[in-house]
Amino acid sequence: MNLRDLEYVAAVADHRHFGRAAGACGVSQPTLSAQIRKLEDELGLVLFERSPRNVTLTAAGERVLERVRVVVEETNRIAALATEMGDSRTATLRIGLFPTIAPYLLAHVVPEVRAQFPELRLRLIEAKTDDIVDQLRVGRLDVGVLALPVGDDLQVTPLFVEEFVLAVPNDHRFAAIGGSVSP
Repeated sequence: MNLRDLEYVAAVADHRHFGRAAGACGVSQPTLSAQIRKLEDELGLVLFERSPRNVTLTAAGERVLERVRVVVEETNRIAALATEMGDSRTATLRIGLFPTIAPYLLAHVVPEVRAQFPELRLRLIEAKTDDIVDQLRVGRLDVGVLALPVGDDLQVTPLFVEEFVLAVPNDHRFAAIGGSVSP
């Protein structure tokens, strides 16, 4: 049994005529008829009552057709999903960001991404670095913006270096150092 045979069954059921069904499927009538006969033999069921002027579903054909329609519909959904996922302009990009960077980075990045990829769906998830790393490893996120280090099993591309400073009141003992302070 293959998907094309199931599509032939649905076409004959819709058109109630082997010739018109074959035309709709883009195959010759003998090819369509032979494939349906092969499927009937494989199933051990007669799906259609055939007469010179009329084609009707048998009781077994009605029951099989219900399942055929589900299979064909789900297959079409899978094909549509594959097309959507293959088109980077309409895909969903799942980005994990740690909360302290998200408000600053997103204000600059999201408008630029929207301008270049208006159909791209962004799913932004704020989480701690360890949680982002875990979600990247199991495939729940596509990319993460987080603090280093993250481990050797992930591809890392530095975005920028953020300098940290220590701020103290003028009368604090560190204020007298006048230079960098060791962590």
